[in-house]
Amino acid sequence: MAVKTRAQHTIRKDSVVKNESAKTPPQALPVTLLSGFLGSGKTTLLQHILRSEHGLRIAVIVNDIGAVNVDASLIRNTHRLTKTEEKVVALQNGCICCTLRGDLLEELVRLAEVAEFDYIIIESSGISEPEQVAETFDSRLAEQISEMGEGPEGLDEATLATLQRLKAAGGLEKFARLDTTCTVIDAFTMFHDFETSDLLSARRDDVVPEDERTVSDLMVDQIEFADVIVLNKTDMVDAKTKQRILSLMKKLNHRAKIIETTYGKLNVKEIVNTGMFNLEAAQVSHASIRDHFLFVSATRSPERDYGHDRSPCLAKHSIRW
Repeated sequence: MAVKTRAQHTIRKDSVVKNESAKTPPQALPVTLLSGFLGSGKTTLLQHILRSEHGLRIAVIVNDIGAVNVDASLIRNTHRLTKTEEKVVALQNGCICCTLRGDLLEELVRLAEVAEFDYIIIESSGISEPEQVAETFDSRLAEQISEMGEGPEGLDEATLATLQRLKAAGGLEKFARLDTTCTVIDAFTMFHDFETSDLLSARRDDVVPEDERTVSDLMVDQIEFADVIVLNKTDMVDAKTKQRILSLMKKLNHRAKIIETTYGKLNVKEIVNTGMFNLEAAQVSHASIRDHFLFVSATRSPERDYGHDRSPCLAKHSIRW
């Protein structure tokens, strides 16, 4: 079903690829993966992207169109806003084991095949780990898809058709490639979220009680995996606090480009077509924060700050090493 705004721009409520023939687009569409907590400023940044004169025809894939709340006037003839319903496909063999986002595959293939866009931006949910979404683009999946036969059991027809199309074409890389991972951070709440021991399930209704991730866990994951970090709301912190945040960011992810913003205003080309994404580099970048947590453990009084013998951040993230 499609819902049309007053300006007659189309917002798709579901993304079913009907053409089962393999269509390879002239070239793979580059993609930016946008991550960040609820309230960090992702929606404001998306609105800025849709308003900006950057010369690109951009399709934006979101999990919840209502949450984005984009006015019809912002969705120009050159842009498209689409919604996906999460479908997780488990794939496993000797070279890779991950959960594949079938909904993203369907939408990425569809957008590539219509050949109306220059670029795609995926807004992940506020509780998503960017690495899990990025694995959908892993080039090794092409080999795995080619070996899957009829496909994993339990797939709906749309996802199965998409997987078969990808198999015939040689993988998702023929349709779309991950160009940039971008994480938006709220400067005003950064330290509170980084140092808290709160579980995500205590803050978000859409997190199942069995999810044992902490707010701090997710923030670190989102920062570590970013090629570009947008430090938003810098007007709400003083210069000293901002420098502390920047120092911490560099410890968490020394390879990321950091952009300071207010109201998400930036040059859109700083987060699109950067060519910065490298899956292997992103996956090992967490090693760079070990010294930071050791420093925190040695210099802070945990008993004073947390009432027990270890910082929650150190206690949780030390399992990485």
